[in-house]
Amino acid sequence: MRAGDTLSSIAAAKLGSAARWRDIATLNSLKNADEISVGQTLKLPKK
Repeated sequence: MRAGDTLSSIAAAKLGSAARWRDIATLNSLKNADEISVGQTLKLPKK
């Protein structure tokens, strides 16, 4: 993760839809989408 990244921006870039941010949150057991931090590694679901 880099400064300014959000789950929705990552989902849009890597999964093709910003709406899939919940899939990333669920896969990484994030209860709050704002809990992500710079340098954090996230698992991504399959497209």
